[in-house]
Order: sequence, then structure tokens, then C-alpha cells
Amino acid sequence: MTKRHRPRPPAPPQGGVLLNMPTQAQLDAAKRLSDAVALHLVADFEQAIRSVIMVKLEDGSTDGVLYGSWNDACANGAPDPRWYAPLRITPDGINERDALVFLRVNRDHPGIRMVRPTAPEHVVSPHLYTPGGRRLHP
Repeated sequence: MTKRHRPRPPAPPQGGVLLNMPTQAQLDAAKRLSDAVALHLVADFEQAIRSVIMVKLEDGSTDGVLYGSWNDACANGAPDPRWYAPLRITPDGINERDALVFLRVNRDHPGIRMVRPTAPEHVVSPHLYTPGGRRLHP
């Protein structure tokens, strides 16, 4: 009787770098977003929770304004919805891993707006804009 062997996993590409590894710029953007949310929570916790901020998808920066609702943020805070995404602040903030996933998903799929990857109440939100930038909700 012969032994069955599991197939070997594929070898890493030349240089040992995996293709899905984030770049340093993406890690910096995630850190910047995480720090911005933490700053809002430290500055005024009561006002910050459940508020919405607009996040620049390129570098993770925000405009520093707390919007009362999702629609206010989209109407007043985004010059171009393809490059900005709204993020609702939760009491526990957002860690760097969640920020990285948030930025990556919203950057790669502009028609789908993901609020926060691991928050049970905000796994995926309805998108407000078509990929062409047209607003879906009044």
C-alpha cells in the first residue's frame, strides 16, 4: 500500500515577495486613517461616535470634518466619489488592518462602499454612487 502525499504549496515568486502583500504606501495610508479616527475619538468622543468622515482613498487622509450623516458626508465632503469614501466612526475606532482592508476594497471596487470590514452592523453598506459617479440615492 502506498502513502498518499499532499501536494506541495506553490513556491513563492522570485525574491520571496507575495503578490498580495501591501506596499509601504498602503501601510502608511492605513496607519494615517487609523490615527485620524483615534484623534477624533480622543478629541470629542461623544460627537465622534456614529459620525461620518470622508477618507481620501489614495493616502488615507481625511478632511477633519465630522458629518452627522452618510448623505451629508457624500454631499459635502467628496469632490469626486471615485477618490473618497465615507467611514462611520464606531466607539472602538478602527485598527490598521481594518483600515488597510477598507482602503483596498474601496479603491479597487469604486461602486461598492464598504464601511468597516469587521463591524457586524456595517459589513457592507449600500453603494451611493455608480462607478461613473452618478448618485443613486436622493
